[in-house]
Amino acid sequence: MKCQTPHIRAVRHNNMKPQMKKILNIIIGSVLSLLIFGLLTIIPFFFYNLHLGYFPILDIKDFIYVYAYCLVMCLIVLGVFALVRRKNLDLARGLLASLVFVLMVFVLNTLSFIGYLTPEPFDQELWKSEPSKPLEMVHYITRNDILKDKTRHEVIDLLGSDYRKDYSDNSRLTYHIKGNRITFFQVNFDDQMTVKEAYYTYND
Repeated sequence: MKCQTPHIRAVRHNNMKPQMKKILNIIIGSVLSLLIFGLLTIIPFFFYNLHLGYFPILDIKDFIYVYAYCLVMCLIVLGVFALVRRKNLDLARGLLASLVFVLMVFVLNTLSFIGYLTPEPFDQELWKSEPSKPLEMVHYITRNDILKDKTRHEVIDLLGSDYRKDYSDNSRLTYHIKGNRITFFQVNFDDQMTVKEAYYTYND
């Protein structure tokens, strides 16, 4: 067997260094971009959801905001890529990993948007059969003003008498929402005992 000379082994070793450096730069760029743009996503979304409620009833404008966010993030990523590539192309390529994160947000928002456009209709029998009420039906009730101008008696007749007694009184009825320990659907009444508003509330 013909042995490699030390010179050939040294050349191959030296050729590996630029390749390893290239891979390392791409990895560093990917990690940095995911951390930075991940924080740019998590922080504003956290405070926005906090403003809406921990389990918010979304409106069409909320989905539009997310699409606008995705567009802005894409432009920022491409802008940073254009600036960085002049100094370090490999690092810049790693930054493009952020586009995968943005694409994921876009896809999840689209799936949620489809669910928003096709909510589960209110089914009185199914609603009354569930001690914890289906979240999708809460969306449907709220968005379609099903309880508008109804009296307290009519609301109980429609939604059932299994409301949370500890969080209800003459001016409000509170129903527990399925799967969420501290989330409730609350119906408030005005002085004439007709529905004033219906929304999420949080109690622990």
